[in-house]
Amino acid sequence: MDIPTSCRRRDTSYQPLSENEEYNVELQRVNLCEYLRQLCAEYYDEITGAGFEFDILIPDDEISALIYPHLFSRIISNLLSNAVKYNKTGNVISAKLFSDNEKVSIIVSDDGEEIDKELSDKLFDLFSRGDKARKTDGGTGLGHAISRLIARRHVGELCYQRRNHMNCFTVTIDSTNTSI
Repeated sequence: MDIPTSCRRRDTSYQPLSENEEYNVELQRVNLCEYLRQLCAEYYDEITGAGFEFDILIPDDEISALIYPHLFSRIISNLLSNAVKYNKTGNVISAKLFSDNEKVSIIVSDDGEEIDKELSDKLFDLFSRGDKARKTDGGTGLGHAISRLIARRHVGELCYQRRNHMNCFTVTIDSTNTSI
């Protein structure tokens, strides 16, 4: 029996992520304020171009933490992209950073329709997608699950709450870690 061409392995080369120079997975102490400002700047045109007001609240102080910068950016990128993609009824997206000297929290929020309770309970499960209020035709249902795994890899957490008429996704990490 012949294997259909579409099922054959196309690329037999394998290179672990740790050896791939384009995918830097080194642990680094990073000024999270500057890091988040840079990520917000990268999304600013997309967010404002889609008609949203983009509120950014980041302290002027240096707040540092030990992170894998390339991986951690996937969390923030996923949250900002989803806020644009799924917020069909609101007009504000925000990114905020807070610290209590031990924990750092980054909150990405939008003022769109509330995510249904049924979906919010399984929002971080693999392949979880779809919501009548936040309907979309795209997505694999992997973004939030992967983002939570990355947050946990940083000995942190990613959670969702509806607060003050906002969909709030909060990633919290320990800023005092000396190793992960």
